[in-house]
Amino acid sequence: FSDYENLYIHYQFQNRTNTTAAFYTSLVVIKKNLFQRFNGFDERIRIPEDMELGQRLLADGQVINLDKTIQFSHQNHFTLYSYIKKQIKKTSGILKIKLRNIKSGQGNKKCYDASLLFQLGVPISLLIPLNLALSLTFLSLIPLYIAGGIVIFLILSNIKMLFYMYSKRNFSFFIFSSLFLIFNYWMYALGLGYGLTTFLAGKKY
Repeated sequence: FSDYENLYIHYQFQNRTNTTAAFYTSLVVIKKNLFQRFNGFDERIRIPEDMELGQRLLADGQVINLDKTIQFSHQNHFTLYSYIKKQIKKTSGILKIKLRNIKSGQGNKKCYDASLLFQLGVPISLLIPLNLALSLTFLSLIPLYIAGGIVIFLILSNIKMLFYMYSKRNFSFFIFSSLFLIFNYWMYALGLGYGLTTFLAGKKY
């Protein structure tokens, strides 16, 4: 899980342009006077307070530059439980940033760099367990074929990233990453559901 997340983050940043919408405190530097002018982090936010600050910077016309020549080691260690917890909290936090901005009528800049195709993969991935359930309920192979087709589509739409995983590790890790990718989509879906539910219940942060 740790290898997957660390390599995934590295791949994402190495394949971006020289600017980014993502403001991650694990790999960012900002001038002190600029940080103070924007009142730093919103302390009501646990995760992702860094992305929220980045969004305010972008809304003001600031640019977050990306210097790919700087390399460093930032090794996060995850158990399956801590990984799931982190993904759900992060996705929930991003959604709440969006919802707060919509409610207040403020600018709604992106605070992440995920492509539209990757974002569409989240709802599409939910069709996999749905079709598996339909296959078991009606004892039909057609929903099973549909579920398999969706898995193949999601893998192919992320194939460059998965080949990067293979180049850094081995074929076994490529297989693991392909399957874990689907699991990851489900974690994002859970995070979105959790964020929306708690926001509507009055927990805005």
